[in-house]
Parts: sequence; C-alpha cells; structure tokens
Amino acid sequence: MNGMAPQGRSLLHLGTQSRFLLIAICIVFLITFLLAVYPLSDCNCDDVLYGDKVKKLVGKVREEIRDKYERAGLADLLEEDYLNRGDHPSWGPHKLCVLVPFRDRMEEMLEFVPHMHRFLNTQKIRHKILIINQVDVLRFNRASLINAGFKIGQAECDYIAMHDVDLLPLNMALNYSYPANGPFHIAAPHLHPKYHYPTFVGGILLLKNEHFIKANGLSNRFWGWGREDDEFYVRMRHAKLTITRPGNLTTGLNTFKHVHDRKARPRDFKKYGEQKQNARTRDRITGLDTVTFRIASENNININKAPCTVVALELQCDIHDTPWCVTPEQLQSMIEDVQQDQKEAQNQINNAAGRIVAAEGNVEAAQLRLSDAQKRLDPVHRPHKDPEQQAVDDRNAQKPADYRLAQLSQNDMGNIDPNNVRASRYPNR
Repeated sequence: MNGMAPQGRSLLHLGTQSRFLLIAICIVFLITFLLAVYPLSDCNCDDVLYGDKVKKLVGKVREEIRDKYERAGLADLLEEDYLNRGDHPSWGPHKLCVLVPFRDRMEEMLEFVPHMHRFLNTQKIRHKILIINQVDVLRFNRASLINAGFKIGQAECDYIAMHDVDLLPLNMALNYSYPANGPFHIAAPHLHPKYHYPTFVGGILLLKNEHFIKANGLSNRFWGWGREDDEFYVRMRHAKLTITRPGNLTTGLNTFKHVHDRKARPRDFKKYGEQKQNARTRDRITGLDTVTFRIASENNININKAPCTVVALELQCDIHDTPWCVTPEQLQSMIEDVQQDQKEAQNQINNAAGRIVAAEGNVEAAQLRLSDAQKRLDPVHRPHKDPEQQAVDDRNAQKPADYRLAQLSQNDMGNIDPNNVRASRYPNR
C-alpha cells in the first residue's frame, strides 16, 4: 500500500501537464488553420488598430497622398520649373534671346516681361529675356545696346529678337520660332501701329546669330532716337539677307499693343552738328565688332513669376568721332571740366617748376661751397711758389725732422744755432 501511493500522485501530476500541453497544441493548430484560411495580406489591420472612424480617415489621407504623388512626381516638378524658366527641352534645340534696349521705362518693363514670357511659353519657344539697361550719362543708343546684348547672350542663344519694350504682340499667329530662312520682321509695316514705310525693320526683328554677325550688327553712331534700324536694313541687303514678314493676319493694326507715353517719357529726336547728315549714310566702320561697353551689374529677377535678366551697361563714346553722343549742354560742361582740369594741371606744373628752380639754386650754392673747400684742401691751390721749390716743400712736408736736418747743406748748417735746433728737437731738456 505504501509503495502504490507515490505512483498514483505521479500519474496525477503527469496528467495535468498533458492537459496544458494539449491545450497549447490546440491553440497553435487553430492559429495555423486561421492563417491558412484567412491570409495576412487580406487582414484589414486598420480595423484592429484604429477602429472604423480612424480607419476611414487614414484611408482618405492615403488616397490623397497617393494621388498627389501620381499627379506631381519628379517629372512634373521639372516640367513646372521648365515652364517657369521658359526653357523646356522638348520645345526644340533652338533658344531665343529677347534683347530689349532700355532706359527709364519701368512701367513698360513691368508689363512687357510677364506678357512676353506667357506669349512665348504658349508658343513653346525656349527663351531668355535680356533687359539691356543704359546707365551712363550719354544719349540713348538703341543700336549699341543691341550689339552689347548680343555679345552677352550669344553663348546661350542661337537667335535673337531685337524687341522694343513698348510693343506687345497680341496675335498668337505672330511666330517667334527660329528664322531658318533669314531675318523675320514680326512688326511688319502693315501691322505696326505707327510706322508703315516699306523699308521699316524696327520694332521686333528676329535673326539667327550667324546672320547678325554677317551684317556686323548695327551701327554705333546713332545717338538719340531713330534711324539705326533704317541703316540696318541697308546692312542686311548688302549682306544678301532676305527679309520675310508675317502674312494672312486679319488683326491689322490691332496686332500689337503700343504702350509708350509720349508726354511722360518724350523721345530724344534732336540732331546736333553733322549728326543728321551722318544718319543718312551707310556706316562701314562701326558695328558689332567695335562696340565698347562696361557691365556695371547683372541681376536675375522675376516679375509676376516671369524671369528676366537685367544688365546695367555703360556705353563708351569717341567724342571726336561722334560728338553728338552728348547734348551741346553736356558737351559744354565737359569742355569746361576739361579746361578746369587743364588750369589745375598748369598750376601744378608751375609750382613744380618753381620748386625745380629753387632746387637748382641750392645745388649751385652747394657746388660753390664744395669748390671753395676743395681749393683750401688741395696743395695746387695754395699761394704761388716756384714749382721746383714747391715740389721740394711738398716732399719735405712728408719727411721726419731728423731726415730733413740730414739733408741740409753745409752752408745751411753753418747758419743754424745748435742750441735752437737742440731745443726744438728736445724741448724737455
């Protein structure tokens, strides 16, 4: 009996462990079965973690984020940047530099830049707007500003638009694309609101870089307003360039908006000296290869999200070749300034000459003093003696007293008092 009791308790204990083990096996089996029947990918975890309301909100946010990134990926961001800059690569290999000669036309510029940026973007024209701002004291020179603007932008663009800031195109049929066949005059005489003569090529003119170089740009001799485009027409004809213009437009004189205010900003039409005569002749000396200028500053700005580059230029003028680059009043003021400078320079020269004369006098006085000193020191200039005797005296001056006594003649020795000689030789005795 005593031996059976421990065996029964041991079996009872093993039975309890078996029950726990059996329960654990069942739980594992049940989980395995559920995972087999309902895969994890089909499990809606939001129900478990958040509840129905939170699940719906999270799902909505996920959909919005997914849609946003699908609509505005990296390509779309680049697309927006290209449009902002007006330089989309898919618009073709050519790029237009819009050269705008400028001075004191802020109101026109604020309207021009956004209008042209939108207009060229609509036509898918890769472009850069360069505002060439003349900031010197000389008279306005549209031609030289265009020449300078071409040099600044030619590395980035392969064709240009010589474009007035106060002339805005309104008809999308005005084509600003690459003028492969030659200069294209957009502001044609039959469309321009003001100028209608047949040889007019101002306002807006497109040219390839190579054609602008072939014509050597515009003349730099036209200071003030007007005539530079007429001379450029002759240049293009001499360069054998064929000018084309828009056709089949029904908008007529309403094709452009002209925003110039004559009263607020009057143009400088005055002609001085020989300027009128020179304006009617072909300039074969100046042009693109002779224009001289200094860039005072260059800034990239945005006007109503439209980019442009404003280049402040200081043109240079040869007053001897084209004295009309300044007004007579300016010229007179310049002459007076030069004369005043000459007077000041002459006064400085006179003062310097006076100082030179005084210095020369001091030099002469010093030379005299030096000469006197040399005479006192030089034996040649001592009181006159017989040359032979002077030579003997000079030699004797360099000899000891004993040696001189030895050289005295016997007659001389007879005339010498020995006591005096001894006293002179031995003064202490």
